[in-house]
Amino acid sequence: MEYENDEVIVREAGRKPAVVHGGAVEQAPDPRVRPRWYVHFRVPDVTAAVAAARAAGGTVALAPAASATGHQAILRDPDGGLFTVTTV
Repeated sequence: MEYENDEVIVREAGRKPAVVHGGAVEQAPDPRVRPRWYVHFRVPDVTAAVAAARAAGGTVALAPAASATGHQAILRDPDGGLFTVTTV
């Protein structure tokens, strides 16, 4: 684990499996913005990941599409948690 540019970075074998960003510590809380994690998973095949999520009871919040970071989709687990799957 290391600190870099106001982020906590977890490194494992040269990869970054987790990065935690700070946020708005100096500002008054905005009641319209709920605290949340942005969870991203790198997968070899976004389409297959979407199919697996649906088969497990998940839903698609944002259909697979190209993005600046690669092909990605935003999914919702059966309990409502959002996460992103991305292939680079």
